[in-house]
Amino acid sequence: MDATPPLWIAEVETEDTITEEEARKRWQDFSALGAPLILFVPKGYKALARFYAMRTGASIASIFEYALSTKELELT
Repeated sequence: MDATPPLWIAEVETEDTITEEEARKRWQDFSALGAPLILFVPKGYKALARFYAMRTGASIASIFEYALSTKELELT
C-alpha cells in the first residue's frame, strides 16, 4: 500500500520546546519530508522560533502565535 505524503505538518511548541536543539532535531526532520511545516508557538516567541529555524536551516512555511485563556484559544 502506497503512503500518501502529508499536505502539511503542524508542530505545537511551548516556551520550553523552542530551542536550537528542537529546531535541529525535529523541525529539520519535519521540513525534510517535503510538506510545508507550520509552527504554533506561544505569544511573544515567534521571533525566537524564526531565529532558530534560520540558524539551523529548518524550512518553516508559517509561524503562528497562540495565547490561552480560561475560555478560549487566540491565534495570531
